[in-house]
Amino acid sequence: LLAGTFIATSGIVATAGETPEAEVEQTIRQFYTHLNTGDFEKAFQFVKPGCEGFHPSGLLKRIPNEQVHAMIVAKYTAEHAEGNTRQVQPKLLSVRMLGTDHAIATYYPEGIQVEDGVSSHFMGRATLVMSKADDKWSLVHWHVSRLAEDEVLTPLAKR
Repeated sequence: LLAGTFIATSGIVATAGETPEAEVEQTIRQFYTHLNTGDFEKAFQFVKPGCEGFHPSGLLKRIPNEQVHAMIVAKYTAEHAEGNTRQVQPKLLSVRMLGTDHAIATYYPEGIQVEDGVSSHFMGRATLVMSKADDKWSLVHWHVSRLAEDEVLTPLAKR
């Protein structure tokens, strides 16, 4: 999301007995755990081919096929190896079910990124559309935008 475009071919398997909302939340938290450690193959396992969404830059990103998946994973892996890293946490994560196998998740991705040796704080707002098939939650659409500096300074509890 803020840290890059999601790409992959299969979902993360849900744990038996969890509520659907908890399954979606677990999937999103697993994504960020893998992203933060630089394991982009695992991080991007829950994105359906053909998904699209809006990147924080405002550009619409489409993931049409496996070749694009491989190129993006390779790009982020190389950047991470060069020291360009991100530590991102989803804050105030909320999941709303749309039936039994579709959900919308909203949250504030917040973290620190290091790019070309310079560390900076960022915060955004994110909305994900998720779909469940074969006991796996997958991303089908996302929209992420950066918060303006004055919005970042406003405590989240007041929003």
